[in-house]
Amino acid sequence: MSAELNGAVPAAVELPETVHAAPAAEGDGGARDEESELIFSSFTEDDAWDLGNDMRNAAHARQLPVCIDIRRPNGTELFHVSLARATVDNDDWARRKAAVVFRFEESSARFGERFASAPAHPALAGWIDMNRFAPVGGSFPVRVAGAGIVAAVSASGLQGSGDHDFVVSAIRTFLERTRVFAPGTTGDRADG
Repeated sequence: MSAELNGAVPAAVELPETVHAAPAAEGDGGARDEESELIFSSFTEDDAWDLGNDMRNAAHARQLPVCIDIRRPNGTELFHVSLARATVDNDDWARRKAAVVFRFEESSARFGERFASAPAHPALAGWIDMNRFAPVGGSFPVRVAGAGIVAAVSASGLQGSGDHDFVVSAIRTFLERTRVFAPGTTGDRADG
């Protein structure tokens, strides 16, 4: 599944030109639909490296000040890079967004939507530690059919829904290019 990019930016990686005012609401084709669509048949360390490099090349071409992180639930970093103008705070945000994926088994954007609409602030209620979790968009589960969540792909440094949009676009492009969509998902290809 590894592809030699030689520094080339995959043409299909689309980065948002504008920042959306708010992520799509649950049931509106938002994060829930993305999570059910973007299922992998497998995900290896080589896949993490290839996906991370695709993301790095796309961000570098646009001169985005972003941290990109791919890690396993046990904390093992499979890919990590901070581009120019990204800060150490972006590294921490990426780690805390991934913690949301692993703890709540959904994208940090989807959890953030629910978090924002909660009747009582979950941090004040004492059930979420904001030093460990970041309930905002930017981390997406790598869900393998039959295995569950095996990694999280995170980005930090873009505004609004930019981190989430960047990660989802990169994962979708990667799956289309490598054809490792799980059978039965909307990305499944009948042609081979």
